[in-house]
Amino acid sequence: MNIKRESAIIRQMLYLLATIRNGKITRTAEENGIKISNLSMQLKDLEEATGAALLNRKSDGVEPTPAGLELCELAQEFEEILQRFRDWQSSLQQEKAIYLYLPACLKMDLTAYDGEADVVVVGDVRDCDVAVELGDAQVADDEIFETTKVIVQSNAMTFNLRVVCRQKDNEEAVALYKFLVASMI
Repeated sequence: MNIKRESAIIRQMLYLLATIRNGKITRTAEENGIKISNLSMQLKDLEEATGAALLNRKSDGVEPTPAGLELCELAQEFEEILQRFRDWQSSLQQEKAIYLYLPACLKMDLTAYDGEADVVVVGDVRDCDVAVELGDAQVADDEIFETTKVIVQSNAMTFNLRVVCRQKDNEEAVALYKFLVASMI
């Protein structure tokens, strides 16, 4: 098995599926961040590999041929497998790490935290499970499970902080949240 060639065919099949769903090559190219000419070449290469016309190209878009529809059914199976992989990967990441957002100006010692999961400090509040925020909220209120406001004094400076937990079903995130609140009070 030539894995490089096989992966190219899978990619081309997914491009075909997206093109048939969109009805236009231009829209599919835009959505996938590739040039129209490159997408057209990918689709032509797939037609050559299968030995069948897969699309009827028209001035107002594309329509699948019967062979194109059959191949789309196979491509949908790949799409489902990829989604299952993403779900599996996400479950592994949730088990292994808790994502914490800290403002750049706030330094915290997390060595005393003895949770099971690794704590990964992220730079974007949208990527976090737990957040320590300065002043006004950055995490949308509808995403918050639990929140606590804390005033911390450090080096003659006073910080108004808000500690936020977004993951009520993730015991590790809740434990980190409680640890942070307890260590700041």
